[in-house]
Amino acid sequence: MNIIKSNYLMQRYIKELINNQNNTNDPEYMNLFSYQDYLKILKNVLELIKQNPRSDIDTLRYYLYEKSELGNDIKEFVYDKKTTPGLILDYGNTYQREAIICGNMQEIPEKKSMKYNTIFDLASTSKLFITISILFLAEHRFIDLGAAVRNYVKDFKYLDNVTINDLLKFKVNVVTDRRIDSAKNLKEAREILFTLHPANNQDMVNHYTDMGAIALKYVIESVTKMPYESFIKDIILKPTKMNNTFLNVNDSFIKDVANENYSTIIDKDGNIITTTDNEVGSVYDPKAKMLGHNLGFASGHAGYFSTTEDMIKFAKALINEEFIKKETLYSIADSEIPNYTTEGVIKKHFGSLVYLKQLNPEFLGVYAPLSGKAFVSPGFCGTSLCIDPLNELIFFVGSNRLHNRIIKNDSNEKVYTIQNSSENYALDKEELVKKSVELTLQYELLNRLFKDKKEMQLVRKL
Repeated sequence: MNIIKSNYLMQRYIKELINNQNNTNDPEYMNLFSYQDYLKILKNVLELIKQNPRSDIDTLRYYLYEKSELGNDIKEFVYDKKTTPGLILDYGNTYQREAIICGNMQEIPEKKSMKYNTIFDLASTSKLFITISILFLAEHRFIDLGAAVRNYVKDFKYLDNVTINDLLKFKVNVVTDRRIDSAKNLKEAREILFTLHPANNQDMVNHYTDMGAIALKYVIESVTKMPYESFIKDIILKPTKMNNTFLNVNDSFIKDVANENYSTIIDKDGNIITTTDNEVGSVYDPKAKMLGHNLGFASGHAGYFSTTEDMIKFAKALINEEFIKKETLYSIADSEIPNYTTEGVIKKHFGSLVYLKQLNPEFLGVYAPLSGKAFVSPGFCGTSLCIDPLNELIFFVGSNRLHNRIIKNDSNEKVYTIQNSSENYALDKEELVKKSVELTLQYELLNRLFKDKKEMQLVRKL
C-alpha cells in the first residue's frame, strides 16, 4: 500500500473528525481533542500496515483488536474487579460492528452466562424514547417546544411557566412535594406527580432529573390521545422491528432477561438494604413500579427492556432518519444550560434528556474524539447507548450491574470494606467505551484505506 497516499488519507480523516468534533452550539466544547490526539490513535494503523504489508483488512482488524487489549480490560472489569456480573460491549459504524460478551447474566440462585440476546432493564436509557417522541411530535407540529407544559396537561398546575423545551433540556429543575415512591398506590403516586413545580435552587452542578421525562410522557399522551406505550410501539418498535423490546417482558422471554435482583444499597446513613423480591423481568426502578409498570403503564423515565441487537437497530434507524430528520437528531446534542454555576463551578453538560461531552473529566459523558453532535443515554441498571450521528458510530453497553452487587452511597458515619461492588461501575465502564471508540476510529481508517464497505457483525465471547 502506498505510504504517501495512506498518510494523506489519514490526515484527511483527522481533519474530518476535528470538523465534526467542533460541530457544536457551545464554543467551549470545541477542540477538546487535538490533531495530535487523533494522530496518536490513528498512526498505529499505518505502522501496522507497514509491518504487515501482505495482510488483508480482516487480519489487520484482528491485530488492532489484540493490540488494544480491550478484551483483557473487559475480563479484568468483570472477573477480577467483579464490578458487574456480566457485560456486552457492542461498537462500530452502521454496517460493521463488533460485540464482546463477558461474564454472567445471573449468578444466583444459579449461574447463567451472558448471551448476545440477553434482555436488559434499560432504566434511564428508556428516556431516549421520550426524547424521540417529543421531537417527532414537534416536527409534525403536534406540539410547540416553546409552549408551557400546562397548555397540554392541565393537571400540572404549577408548570404554567415551564415549557416542553425546559424539561427536555433540563433547563428548569422541577421537583414534587414528596417522593413518588413513597406513595401507597397508583392514584396517590399520580397525585404526588401533579405537584411538580420548579425547585427553589436552579443554580446546581447537576440538573439531571427523572421528573421532566415523566411529565413529558403525559404531554405525549395528551397530544396523541393514546397510551404512551402504544405510541412507542407504533412509531418506534414496530417500524424498526424491535421484536425483543418490551415494557413488560413476555413469559416466553423471561429466561433471556438479565437478573437485577439481590442488589444491596448502603444508604447515606449507613443502613444496608438488600433487594430480594425483584423478580426477573420486573422493572427495578421504584418510581416506575409505583406509576403502574406492572399494570402496563410506562412511566417515561424508565421501564423498558431490550436487547443489544434491538438497541443497535434503534440507533441505526435514528441515523438513517427513520423517525426524525437529521437536523432534529443533531439538536439532541444542543445544550441550553450554562456551563458554570454563579460561583464558577463546572456544571454537568446535558442535551435533550441525554449526557454530552463534559469539561470535568470526572463527570459521565461522551468521549471527546466523537463529534459535537454525539450524545449518550446511560441507565442505572448498567445499560448505555452512545450515538454519534455525524460520524455514524454507535456504542452500546448491556449489563446487570446491580445483580449480587453493592452500591455504597457517601456516609461519614460508617466505613465498609466491600467486595463485589458496583460503586465505580459508571466511570470504569466509560474507560472501556473510550477504548472501543479509539478502536472503532482505527477500523474506520482501515475501511478508507482499503475502500471496504462490506457488512459485518463479529461477536467475541470471553
